Amino acid sequence: MYFQALIAGAISILTPMVLISLVFSSVVLGSINVKQKTNILLFFASTIMLIYVIFGLKLAGLAPGSISGLDYQYALGTINSLLGIWLIGIHKTVAPNVESKKLVNYLVVIMGSILFSVSTFSSIGPIAGALIIGSNASTSLAENLLPIILFAIGLIIPVSLLLLFIVKQIEKVRSRLWWNIVRVVFGSLLLIFSILGLVIR
Repeated sequence: MYFQALIAGAISILTPMVLISLVFSSVVLGSINVKQKTNILLFFASTIMLIYVIFGLKLAGLAPGSISGLDYQYALGTINSLLGIWLIGIHKTVAPNVESKKLVNYLVVIMGSILFSVSTFSSIGPIAGALIIGSNASTSLAENLLPIILFAIGLIIPVSLLLLFIVKQIEKVRSRLWWNIVRVVFGSLLLIFSILGLVIR
C-alpha cells in the first residue's frame, strides 16, 4: 500500500490538472526576485506537503470542524485575485520596491502552493482518497495519514525537480519584454478564473 501511494503520487504528475498547475506555478515562482531559488522551492514543496496532510485529515474524517467548514472556493478565488495582481504588476504603482521584500516573496510562495494544492487535489484527490480508505483498517492516525504523505512526496519530488529547472531558465530571461507579457497573460487568466468562480457560485 505504501509503495503504491508513492508511485501513484509520482504518476499523478502526468494528469492534465497537475501539468496546468505546474505551468502556473512556474510563472509565479519565476516572478519572485530572490537569488536562492532552491530555498524557495523547498518552502513551496513543504507547504504543499502540509496542505495535502490537511486534506488527508479531511478525507479520513479526522479534520477539526474549523478546517472541514472552510469555504475553499472563496479562498481560492481570493488567492487567484492576489496572484493575478502580483503577476500583472498592479502593485508596483503603489509599492515599486515590494518585489524585493523577502516576506512578500514568501507570502507569494504560500499562495502559489495553496493554489497548486487545491487545484491538483480537485483532480487527483479521488486517488488519494482511495489510498486512505485502503488504510482505514488501522486505528492509528499515523498509519492513516502515511499513504497521503507518501502520495504527496511522490508528487512533490518530480514537480520540484521540474520547477527548479524551469525557474532557472526563467531567471535567464527575466529582463526580456516577452517575459513581462507572459506575466500579464497569466495574471489576467488568474483574475478571470477568480471572477468566474464568484459568478458560478
